[in-house]
Amino acid sequence: MVARHVQRRGASDRWKQRPGGSRRMSQPFSRRTLLTHGKLREIAQACREANIDAAVFVNVLTQRQRSVLPEVLGCLILSGEDA
Repeated sequence: MVARHVQRRGASDRWKQRPGGSRRMSQPFSRRTLLTHGKLREIAQACREANIDAAVFVNVLTQRQRSVLPEVLGCLILSGEDA
């Protein structure tokens, strides 16, 4: 394992000027990617820096997510249903 990224909802980050907090709990995750835009950028950068071959998602992915995520992350995408 190179890195682990967790999408947390409703947890404020007191070190940032714009914390997430419970105010943002009702905002939906992206149907295209399963992640928020910021988290997706964070993971894409980590994938590029570590030159990884595959990203593994615990969640079951839709066909749309399976087509978009490899383009954005630049690597093979696996999920719990691939086991």
